[in-house]
Amino acid sequence: MAISRTNKLCLLLLSGVGLLMTGCTDLTAKVTGTVYLDDKPVNITSSQRGMVVFRPTKGGATCTGLIGESGNYSVSTGSESALVPGDYLVSVQVLESVPPKGGDDAPSGKPITPALYADPLTSGLSFVVKGGANEYDIKLDSSAGPTVIAPPEPEVDEPEVDELEVEPAVDGPAVDGPESKPTPPDETEPTAKPTEEDQPESANSAESEGDSSEP
Repeated sequence: MAISRTNKLCLLLLSGVGLLMTGCTDLTAKVTGTVYLDDKPVNITSSQRGMVVFRPTKGGATCTGLIGESGNYSVSTGSESALVPGDYLVSVQVLESVPPKGGDDAPSGKPITPALYADPLTSGLSFVVKGGANEYDIKLDSSAGPTVIAPPEPEVDEPEVDELEVEPAVDGPAVDGPESKPTPPDETEPTAKPTEEDQPESANSAESEGDSSEP
């Protein structure tokens, strides 16, 4: 008996549904809780959006949950309000919508919670989900870090500087250059006045002859 094309399509659809139902059998856990910031429940306003993300440590589907007005959340896997039991890394982020500056600009989000909580690898948050109902209150600290992490500065290639070649020292006696004689200080010695003993004999004899001529 030949199977029509329509029947083949129906069989494929039924097999796909069966696979989906088999995968859903592992979603036996539910997680709910409240997000706190500085020991107070996060108050999500109409201009804010908050999300909790559960990422399995051993691989699998990532689970998410929107944060409500009073900080409450409930984790879902796709359209299913449940998840697979196991170990999860948790991240949290709350953004406030910022209106565009220009007509063509898209609205952006201003972070409210520290940036490190938005990454499951840096948040420091983890939770072991067990089968059945789980309650996990997430407590955040506004002083844990900045809300925005600045991008790393680009590396600037510095120009290479040629190293100066230094001649190796030669072992041996040092060779002194020509000795320079010290220049004597420019000092003028005072000239001594001549005394009678230092005067020449001719002057003395002239004085004696003058004396003998007098009466």
